[in-house]
Amino acid sequence: MSTKDDVLDILKKNADREMSGQQIADILGVSRAAVWKAVEALRGEGFEIEAATKRGYVIKSGADELSAEEVRRFLPRELKNIEINVEKSVDSTNTRLKAAAAAGAPSGSVLIALTQTAGRGRQGRGFYSPPHTGLYMSILLRPKTDAAEAQLTTIRSAVAVRRALFRTAHVDAKIKWVNDVYYNNKKVCGILTEAAMDFESGGVDYLVTGIGINCTTREEQFPEDVRAVAGSVNLRDATRAELAAAVIEEFFALQNVSQRELIAEYKRYSMITGKRITFERGGRTYTATAADINESGNLVVRFDSGETETLYSGEVHIMKDFLNQ
Repeated sequence: MSTKDDVLDILKKNADREMSGQQIADILGVSRAAVWKAVEALRGEGFEIEAATKRGYVIKSGADELSAEEVRRFLPRELKNIEINVEKSVDSTNTRLKAAAAAGAPSGSVLIALTQTAGRGRQGRGFYSPPHTGLYMSILLRPKTDAAEAQLTTIRSAVAVRRALFRTAHVDAKIKWVNDVYYNNKKVCGILTEAAMDFESGGVDYLVTGIGINCTTREEQFPEDVRAVAGSVNLRDATRAELAAAVIEEFFALQNVSQRELIAEYKRYSMITGKRITFERGGRTYTATAADINESGNLVVRFDSGETETLYSGEVHIMKDFLNQ
């Protein structure tokens, strides 16, 4: 364990009393400066640690602390050693993790932020990321595959989130093609997968998947322009650390599931199949029925004329009269 982990362990074991920096230093055989540095690092990860002059440090107990150590506590043994970093505030977890990927970060790295100042969604939109009420995370993969894997990674992420919400919060969420997770007809999770190409091989150098889940954000907290569609899952007895670990575990478990099984599960929890939808193309709005999701995860739509078309990307909207059907 690192000095930071050791300090956290001591503070948790002595949560009912203050521990001076010198006491902790003596127990660990390190300097007081090393203890101070560890405490500052823990604060940066979201732990509330108070320091009383001449008395010492005391950690405030909280049911929903979010730290790398707390997330790792809920992971299965085979994932205990993956690289997890928790930052107090970032512009965007995807932006930061892409920079880390370009600098050589290993496949499987996870970045979690307590808040994002410039969270990003699809098509250049922002993702509202207030502190304390959401889970904002990105996962790095280095698959030996082509660009088509990007959409399948988004689909895996959606299924992983759906599984994780059901496991931890008993939430029966649905998936809206291609990258949104809904609960009670409100969007509670957005997913953004970005790929960097290896131009020498023609394949993918790395994929970064960003996942933003509204856990306890109240309706009045959302910006007015998204208030009508945005919602929260209300974790009840689960914590964000527990949810993060469940998402990570399910995400990596789905790497070993066949594409056929993946698409079958994705379709099983789809909220769009059979619904009347609208979508835009070339500056025009079209109305159709979402007929099916094919074996590659693309959306097959059927027009009133009986003609069908396959949508490979873009955004669709379920018509209001069909949302509750």
